Amino acid sequence: MGDRLQKIRLLYLRSLDLQRNPAMINAFALRPWPNYGLPVNPNFIRPIPQPKAYCMNTLRGVVVLISCLAMAAISQPVSELKVLAIGNSFSGNAFRYLQNIIDAHGKAKATLGNASIGGCSLERHWQEHLKSQQNPEHKPYSYQGRKINLQDILAAEKWDVVTLQQNSANSFKPETFQPWADHLAGLIRQYAPQAKILVHRTWAYRPDHRLFRPGADFTPEDMHRQSGEAYRRLAEHLQAPLIPAGDAMWLAFHSQAVKPVLPDPDFNYEKPTHPQLPKDDGALITGYSWRKNAKTGALGLGFDGIHANSRGCYLIGCVWYAFLFHQDLADLQFAPAGITPEDARFLRGIAQKTVLDNR
Repeated sequence: MGDRLQKIRLLYLRSLDLQRNPAMINAFALRPWPNYGLPVNPNFIRPIPQPKAYCMNTLRGVVVLISCLAMAAISQPVSELKVLAIGNSFSGNAFRYLQNIIDAHGKAKATLGNASIGGCSLERHWQEHLKSQQNPEHKPYSYQGRKINLQDILAAEKWDVVTLQQNSANSFKPETFQPWADHLAGLIRQYAPQAKILVHRTWAYRPDHRLFRPGADFTPEDMHRQSGEAYRRLAEHLQAPLIPAGDAMWLAFHSQAVKPVLPDPDFNYEKPTHPQLPKDDGALITGYSWRKNAKTGALGLGFDGIHANSRGCYLIGCVWYAFLFHQDLADLQFAPAGITPEDARFLRGIAQKTVLDNR
């Protein structure tokens, strides 16, 4: 983020300390004046008396002003960042349109890296690192067209931001986060000490995912709430900001005008007919599609209740852009093919609101 921004953040945090602990102001006021190297008669060195109420209020006012100015500086748009995600297909969803959004808006530049393995958990990322330590030829990631290990991709650029996330199957199980998140955070601090660690808060599955089948006693609401609690706990532990992608997905799904009924009550799932598909207007996650069997060549109805579709990827990309670069999305014109201008405006509004609500 840069030394200047780090100093501003420190100033902001110190101002919050002073607001929470007025006694710190009193202690400051009781310190003797510095002599700036001039000879001073020791008989005249005495602490400043406890200030009167109006003086205390003035000092507190100055502290609040410092806080406001520092916070305003923190919220200033960022023009360039190098961002590395240590993730899986969900970080791939976040990156699907992110570069397009940045380029189209024309107000920032980015270098993006994605240390990704499909379905990869925090634990597996750490285990892959240990394998690379034992065997330098073990390079499970890709960057700029070459195979690479985790420590080398961390050192490949002077990353400003490195993100961590859990795989979705474990995202609502806080016991699966540690000690792996701490190990990875330590690795980041070792090989990319200048980088700010952020946590990518992922999303709940579609309501028609088998995880929520009747009788399972587990709902999308449960997954959203429990994963949110686990991610917030991790973010607080690491003192890392939380990218609220999952919150934006939840808000968009539940506040949009068209709310899909999942599963589609009018579709014959037992005997589907190509090329018919269940209705899922308003969905943010992929859902059903016809797929060809690689061995037999026969078409079959497949289901993906996990990964974001184009609407979801656009929404998540907007969240990342607004959150990382402190940008206003109101004048962003880019939208992927198939998303109407009205829908794109709605999704950008959800992204902006979610980011502002989570500052």
